Amino acid sequence: MTKKRQTIIMTIICLWGLLAAASAPAGVPGFFSAKADQTSVTISYLLPLLGAKTVTVTSDQPATIELKLLNNPLATVTLSMVGLSEEMEGVVVHYLVEGQNIPAAEGEVTIPFGELGAEMNFFGILPMRPGNGNVEVTLLLLKNRATYYLAADLPAFSLEPWSGTATPAQNQIAKQITVQTAEGEATADITITFSWDMPATTGIAFDIQLTPVLPEGIPEGFDNETTMPPIQAGPIPIPNGSYHLWYKKTTK
Repeated sequence: MTKKRQTIIMTIICLWGLLAAASAPAGVPGFFSAKADQTSVTISYLLPLLGAKTVTVTSDQPATIELKLLNNPLATVTLSMVGLSEEMEGVVVHYLVEGQNIPAAEGEVTIPFGELGAEMNFFGILPMRPGNGNVEVTLLLLKNRATYYLAADLPAFSLEPWSGTATPAQNQIAKQITVQTAEGEATADITITFSWDMPATTGIAFDIQLTPVLPEGIPEGFDNETTMPPIQAGPIPIPNGSYHLWYKKTTK
């Protein structure tokens, strides 16, 4: 049996094990957090199949994470701190993913100063409670039903607690808020769409349309219909279960 075929078979077996856990109310727990300041980023995780690890990345100390499936190497992730973001307060981290059976991928991501994290219970059937972060999101994803809670208190925007339940008959939720961008004040029309096309998962897509709030006395010739690029993603398939996501900004 080739190594590639063995890896594929072991992956199928483990995924089957995760799906079988759907019948257990306890679910499959997971955790991820990233803490960033001016000098470093510390990443911690406890995830099914991947295990638990904590790594710290600094400007002169990259970090390597070995992803394994039942002790079979899948990929190597190399993280490097390349500087501080000029667009938002945070650390720019370069990532490189390499593996024998997966295509290589690399890019950069900005981790904001403070702490962001996610607590997960894959296939859990009970909701998680929000905490006291500057951004709080909880989701309970079940077959043909999604219960949500969102709240935010940031300099760029605030969002009063927004909660409810989505179903296949009413699978879109929408809200309009005012945000502060680098180009000035803007109106953000947020639309989140839930879908249930794959077994044991819920698809989530979001669309944020930004429209600048234009000042009075617009100069002649100014394009009054100017809009900012939309922010769109999804649908992203997420295993059913309960989730708590948060962000706490650095206190000075």
